[in-house]
Amino acid sequence: MPLNLIRLPLENVKNCRDLGGYPTPQGITKWRSFLRSGDLGRMNDQEGKVLHDFGVRSVIDLRSPEECELSPNPLAADPRFRYTIVDLIPRPLDGETFMTRDLSKITLGDLYVSILEHKRQIQRVFTQIADAPAGAVLFHCTAGKDRTGVVAMLLLGLAGVDEKDILCNYQVSSTYLDITHEVLRRVPVNMLESRPEYLKQAMDHIQNRYGNIEKYFEACGLDASIQSKILSRMIE
Repeated sequence: MPLNLIRLPLENVKNCRDLGGYPTPQGITKWRSFLRSGDLGRMNDQEGKVLHDFGVRSVIDLRSPEECELSPNPLAADPRFRYTIVDLIPRPLDGETFMTRDLSKITLGDLYVSILEHKRQIQRVFTQIADAPAGAVLFHCTAGKDRTGVVAMLLLGLAGVDEKDILCNYQVSSTYLDITHEVLRRVPVNMLESRPEYLKQAMDHIQNRYGNIEKYFEACGLDASIQSKILSRMIE
């Protein structure tokens, strides 16, 4: 019987973790169905094989075009995987990019709320998940903490995972950060932490503005049938 691993021990891929094993009202979240991860740009061929053998068939890259150019994803051209880019960082009106904006002037909680309100892109991410071929879906950004953390929170929240478990899943990200990464070395210290209150702000925003996570999904154009398809991949 294959092992279920919370964290995949990949030397060149940091913060790669399975979302399986969390209790829900309907059962538990499936192992080998969803993986969250940091940047894959430095992975080698053997690590690509490990991901494929683990069951990964779809990769959703949440990074900006600038980040993708700086650290290309080696799975983008690999025929074993369906690869999609969905830039999950809202674009400022003044033309700033993620690589040039002054990140010291925003809080992570505010960033997460702005990602949630980037509803067209959230819709694209979860439509890709609902329509993914059989096999695990791996989604990632650069650190595997912020954009990835919001998507993980939405998946776990939709499945009915307890809030404390969702916050704990987010909280360990800073432990696994690879701060030697070229992009992360440009990021101010305030952006490198994963304190529970940061993600809690996003969760409270959903509750206060939309009432619950199902209604938030509906506001993003993700109706009950799409939510059901996602849940069928999420819960066993």
